[in-house]
Amino acid sequence: MTHDELLKFAQALSAENAVFRRENSLLRKELRRYLMLDIQRTWTQASDEEAEEQAEKEIAWKILHNEGEV
Repeated sequence: MTHDELLKFAQALSAENAVFRRENSLLRKELRRYLMLDIQRTWTQASDEEAEEQAEKEIAWKILHNEGEV
């Protein structure tokens, strides 16, 4: 590959990475919202802050343990 081809390839990868990061952010927000609602439904005394904190813990655990791999 020439320098110009490598540069174009790197730019395309960078743009694709930006799209994946935006999608990841949206999916993470949706998952956090879903988990928070589930936590508040099952933990009747949970505040919004407690539910959000627990949801973040569950998301981190799922990421670390590759839950839901396709």
